[in-house]
Amino acid sequence: MNKYLVAIIDGGKARFLTLEPIENLLNESNCHLIEHKGLLNSVKELQGKELWTTTKTGRNQGTGSQAHAYDDGHENHLNEYGRRFAKAIADEIIEFTQRQSIRQLVLVAEAQT
Repeated sequence: MNKYLVAIIDGGKARFLTLEPIENLLNESNCHLIEHKGLLNSVKELQGKELWTTTKTGRNQGTGSQAHAYDDGHENHLNEYGRRFAKAIADEIIEFTQRQSIRQLVLVAEAQT
């Protein structure tokens, strides 16, 4: 039987499982999944002041009572955190496939991931 790695990924966590044959059965259709490792994107769990110094975004009061918009960079930071999490997932997949001689990858992920 080919060795399969099943990676289940959403924005907050990644789980890595292998498809293993059930002992004493010759039929390949009798298999089960065994979870080996999980990764958490801790940024997805944080909210508001836990993640940012200020939660107020987008407007600042100027002179003469005129407000002006600004980009506080929150979106760029969130994108960078997502990129780092995706890289950690890719690194784990590469390491796991080499260590376990995985032949096929089944990837289940959100479209944005």
